[in-house]
Amino acid sequence: MRLSWGNSRTPAMGNDQDRPEPYRLFFLIGLGMGVVGVLPWIFLQMGIGFLPWNPIAFHGRTMFWGFLGAFVSGFLMTAAPKMSGSWPARPWETALIASLLLAQVLFSFLGLEVWSLLSIVGVVLGLLSFLGRRFLGRRQNPPAMFIFVPVALFSVLVGSGLLLSGMGSAETLSYAKRLMYDAFILNLIVGLGSRLIPVLTRVPGALAPSGPGDTVSLWRGYLIVLVLLNASFILEAFVAKEAGFLLRAVVLGTVLVRNFKVFAPRNPAGFLSSGIRLAAWSLALPYLGALAFPAWELHFLHLSYIGGFALLTLMIAVRVVLAHGDQPLTLELKTSALLGVAGLMLTAALLRGLWPLIQPEHLFQEAALASFVWLGALLLWQMAIGKKIKNAFQTLWLRSSKPLEK
Repeated sequence: MRLSWGNSRTPAMGNDQDRPEPYRLFFLIGLGMGVVGVLPWIFLQMGIGFLPWNPIAFHGRTMFWGFLGAFVSGFLMTAAPKMSGSWPARPWETALIASLLLAQVLFSFLGLEVWSLLSIVGVVLGLLSFLGRRFLGRRQNPPAMFIFVPVALFSVLVGSGLLLSGMGSAETLSYAKRLMYDAFILNLIVGLGSRLIPVLTRVPGALAPSGPGDTVSLWRGYLIVLVLLNASFILEAFVAKEAGFLLRAVVLGTVLVRNFKVFAPRNPAGFLSSGIRLAAWSLALPYLGALAFPAWELHFLHLSYIGGFALLTLMIAVRVVLAHGDQPLTLELKTSALLGVAGLMLTAALLRGLWPLIQPEHLFQEAALASFVWLGALLLWQMAIGKKIKNAFQTLWLRSSKPLEK
């Protein structure tokens, strides 16, 4: 059972199929940014003065739009052509998005907030252009859950626009940041995960075809989840923070059971599916902590950011690397290092999320310790999976002189 993006493979266009897929470059960039993003806490603890202009802002921006942003770009630019039956990514498209992601990190390091935001806007517009052109030239319709992808990207544009305008209340600016970070990732996880996670966790019948009646029901369910999930951010910012957290926890909990099928039997179970299910639970449960202790919300949300967003990203990336690298998928079942990655990620999440509640006066020391554990998880992932990524930089040029269609 390979990674299933759509109903048919991408049609060959010239010899462009010979060029490696974009994920090969973007995943490596993401790993690098995952290292860079935690260095401020380590440098601060070690007394090294080479720090960003604003370490806190740099950390958040780099983790979401360096680490996660690179993996998301790799996923989408690899998956969209297969979902739509259209042509693969061109070298200039890959180079443009990669350059903007790296530029964003540099601008953030230098404290150039406007340029950092404009770089993020450029990434999103580039992805929207990439996806829109493939959709218009599609030979098949992408799955229903793909509706979450443009919503995620437009959320970033709205949030960036509000921040760039510099206008609005404190509530509006808080809402803008939630759109740029949490709403962006959660829409993608809920949407794409609803199709991929049952497959990757080897739930029997996950790829069973649906009839016309089932398709209508599927669309209705996705639209309800889409509206409620994004309404939770409005509730949080403008009505009551607790109401927003509660609605988000309920929506995510429902998605875990109904869409991700976290209680369904697996055949067979394996290390990858276990890591994915641990990450899935880490998405929803921290919101209950934030609901109970709203003053500590940022700490509880780090449980979701590290144990949920980041761990799930790395686990799904395992299947992408194996499936597109012609590696045996049995490695998902028997690579015990994946359980080690999950364990280290969850340990980092607990250190960053819960220890500050016990000893808040040592926050930066705790962040540095969590950062070291995080780096251990990335290193283990690289040693077990990342080393299988080959020809990353060949995504930036053609291996054939034949022109591309479209």
